[in-house]
Amino acid sequence: SALSGRAIETREVTADGHWLIRRLSGTLDGQLFEAIGLIGFDVEHGRFTGTWTDTRLGSLVLFDAAYSPENRRMAGTFRPANSYGTGQLSRFEEALTPDGAGILEISETTAAGPSVVALRIVYSPPT
Repeated sequence: SALSGRAIETREVTADGHWLIRRLSGTLDGQLFEAIGLIGFDVEHGRFTGTWTDTRLGSLVLFDAAYSPENRRMAGTFRPANSYGTGQLSRFEEALTPDGAGILEISETTAAGPSVVALRIVYSPPT
């Protein structure tokens, strides 16, 4: 069954303008839910990189992504920090409009092979 919840996300650009801090706070299936992410551009590799953790994960996630300005879509892979380098990857894709609406999906590959959407966050613009 799908998880359901509601949260507010705030975004803050660091003083040097190279990193974006994302914070979510709300509920997920009736439980308090908080998350924090840090994302920035890795000049050496020409890709976005960052970290994410939330109250359900219990660990730090590292991710690597590319951004397509034409369709405002970021897509990449992530893995728990404790298994970094093992090749155990999940995929994520996020598309947001300038007003803040959009979707973030995290997909995981099952043992049988097919990819399954494990988490979908639907963003609404601020009111």
